[in-house]
Amino acid sequence: HPERVTALVTIGGQPTTLSYEPWELVGLQMSLPLLAAMPYDLFKTISAQNTAYAPEVQAYAREAMDQVAYGEFLVIWAAVGRALNDDPDHQITHPLLITHGEHDNTGRIRAQTPAWAARDTGGAFTIIPDAGHNANQDNPAFFNRALLGFLDGVIE
Repeated sequence: HPERVTALVTIGGQPTTLSYEPWELVGLQMSLPLLAAMPYDLFKTISAQNTAYAPEVQAYAREAMDQVAYGEFLVIWAAVGRALNDDPDHQITHPLLITHGEHDNTGRIRAQTPAWAARDTGGAFTIIPDAGHNANQDNPAFFNRALLGFLDGVIE
């Protein structure tokens, strides 16, 4: 329902419509059984450490993951793979702010976001310094300034 949207902001998002290399798709498919075999507690610890740059944000990420059962997470992860739709001509025409943390190593976010912002006509792109995947939590002051600056140009 694009008519319901005024603007879109992503934090550590990855475009599902850009092309992915065959090895990336195979890796994504193989990740599900590998994750299913890993002890969930270990997975949550590793994920929290890789999600955030600041220790207190890592703790928050771990607490958030504690609220999701492993089976539920695996269903979500499988849906991520199904969401990919190679459509390089797709464009978001609404005002768009794409952000990611300077230290975000999740997927191919750092590699793909510049191309995503360049492809979409309304795309602004900002890297949040001193931040990981949860960039708005790792560096809220910088993120909030970027967000408010973007919204000032969009919202009347």
